[in-house]
Amino acid sequence: MSSTDKSEARAKDWAEILGEPERAPEPEDFAPADQEEEDRLFLEVIQAEKQAEVDRDVQPGNRDSHAQPAATVQPDKPAGPRPVRPQLSRLYVENLKSLAGRHEIPLAPLTLIYGPNSAGKSTVLLALRLFARAAKEGRHDALHLWENCLGEYGGFNELISGHEEYGRLGLGVDFLARQVYARAAISIQPYPIADQIIQKSALSTGPTHLAIKTVAIDYGDLVGGDAIADEPIYSVQDGEGDDPRRVRAENGLFAEGTEGQEDALYETAAHLVYLGPHRGDPKHTYEPGPQPFDLRKRGDFPRDNDLNDALSRLEVPYRFERKSTITGGRSTDTARRLVDTRTGVEVGLNQVGYGVSQLLPVVDACINSAGQVICIEQPELHIHPRLQAKLGNLFVSSIRRGNQIIAETHSENVLLRVRKMIRRGHIKPEEVAVIYVDNTISEGVTIQRLRLGVQGELLDPWPTGFFDESLRDILGIME
Repeated sequence: MSSTDKSEARAKDWAEILGEPERAPEPEDFAPADQEEEDRLFLEVIQAEKQAEVDRDVQPGNRDSHAQPAATVQPDKPAGPRPVRPQLSRLYVENLKSLAGRHEIPLAPLTLIYGPNSAGKSTVLLALRLFARAAKEGRHDALHLWENCLGEYGGFNELISGHEEYGRLGLGVDFLARQVYARAAISIQPYPIADQIIQKSALSTGPTHLAIKTVAIDYGDLVGGDAIADEPIYSVQDGEGDDPRRVRAENGLFAEGTEGQEDALYETAAHLVYLGPHRGDPKHTYEPGPQPFDLRKRGDFPRDNDLNDALSRLEVPYRFERKSTITGGRSTDTARRLVDTRTGVEVGLNQVGYGVSQLLPVVDACINSAGQVICIEQPELHIHPRLQAKLGNLFVSSIRRGNQIIAETHSENVLLRVRKMIRRGHIKPEEVAVIYVDNTISEGVTIQRLRLGVQGELLDPWPTGFFDESLRDILGIME
């Protein structure tokens, strides 16, 4: 097959989803009303919503998923906290594991992702991790991007939806660059007829302009005379109209002329923090830092003050203190010790309960970071409901530091606390994205954002069957 025929065989429709980047909305200002009245109204809203869910379930034929909750009295509210703009305002996913087809997922400074088990919630966070990894790897080696990124996840065939060998895998984000949202996307697709793999990247350099870069990896001539050191032949095309150029190496994931946007994207990707559902096996000591249970020596002991303050607010009865060692007659602070505040006794991290050990990395990342995207899977694991609720306070405090929190969770307590904080004026409804992911035989994967009002009320009804069971138990309703 000639190079012209191969070029014509390439997919050109990935950029279809790359339109004008969405601009962040200007939220209405508000502040908390009288505390007692606010709490009373909040409880009324929760009770009305719960009762509406029950009524919807127990009355045959009354299952309208678009029904609106009863209106509530909303007191006038003066200006509240200054709104925070998320570093990532939207995520695009195409054919990644359970997320078959194309999906656009809105993100906010605080994004809470809910849904049944095995629906695809964790895949949303995986998409962010893969995109960030690709941005970091592609900055210095655009030719082996997917080899470097996908290998630890089992390769392309393990990640593509339905294990479709010749499907297209695509990822993209809207990200903040110089106070304006830009859009970036990358994709990969094998072409068996042409013995090629086509990798595309696109980056917006203006409201309507996309700079597109194509890398063709040609395996067809591996046994021919044109092979380069027994490797595939790599061709790079900057723009849709430019002629491909054969290369041995290629730095830069995106086309030329996008350096300003690239720098902002690379910085965001480099500072993405991911905390999985298992945050390491607790050892005897703990050193706060980006890697859970990392025993590196650090000299930033002032961080302990913030960490201890956060643990106190969360009502976790432990604190970190400096541990000194004497060498050559001199005392040096070389490590931390964990102290039980109830007894004053030093304890090992592996002696305080698994829940606390798994919570520490979450607290550490939220309070000792600034300007980072923090992705957390199931932050509520192994902790009791009251402490789960306080995670809502922790997350809101973290976004005020300039962080963006994206958490996959099953905890109703976290959401209830965040909604209460909306009523109290600590966070605006536009700064919270409640995402519900579902996966059914009839419809496949669906992703929807559930809107919140200025009183913390749900403007869209909660999908039936997720948080209903506790209320059924309380009211004695039998199936």
